Amino acid sequence: VGEKLAYAEETELQKRVRAKWPDEVIHYDPKVYVWHLVRPEKMTLRWNVASRFHCGRYSFRLFEDGSLQASRAPRIRLLGRAVITTFRLFGGLLLALFRRDRKRFPYLENYVYEISFMYVRNLGSIYGRCADTA
Repeated sequence: VGEKLAYAEETELQKRVRAKWPDEVIHYDPKVYVWHLVRPEKMTLRWNVASRFHCGRYSFRLFEDGSLQASRAPRIRLLGRAVITTFRLFGGLLLALFRRDRKRFPYLENYVYEISFMYVRNLGSIYGRCADTA
């Protein structure tokens, strides 16, 4: 896909397989693995933020009840959620500088990755909904 970020292809494939053959079982084998190289840019904060955003953008289509109609919300409500999520993201980052649980998050980067990225993912989900209701 070049420079484009997209997610949930494996989940989408599993959903289609289950729809076509509902009685079949999909197995997980922990002994099966793939060695691959990770491009250096995937280790940057910028790439990880974009990755979480796009993950949220695509995942709501798969994990909500499956019906786009059911997941549509008025745009003003989505905008309100985006504003609240943005405040939580930046407010959480500010608080993390001074009041984070240093036992659980010994480094600020731990907090950013584990907590703040959740808000970035939520913003991606809100964006995806807005784009699909346009």
